[in-house]
Amino acid sequence: MTSCDGYCWTPKEGLKAGVPSVGVISPSSNISSLDVVYDVVVIGAGYFGLTAARNMAAEGLNVLLLEGRDRIGGRSW
Repeated sequence: MTSCDGYCWTPKEGLKAGVPSVGVISPSSNISSLDVVYDVVVIGAGYFGLTAARNMAAEGLNVLLLEGRDRIGGRSW
């Protein structure tokens, strides 16, 4: 998939908006129910947000991870 961030240039296609990346995410849907109670809400899917969400989920907590961009990875992307 291609991110909305940046630009990519190739000799064949020239300059195009977006950068191909495996970090691009496409949420399947919005939260449709407010009945779910989350133990933790992690804001930001950068390195530390992803690590924190993974560690807390591994401990059995119900985690909601929020990211404002169309890709994960934060500034390390």
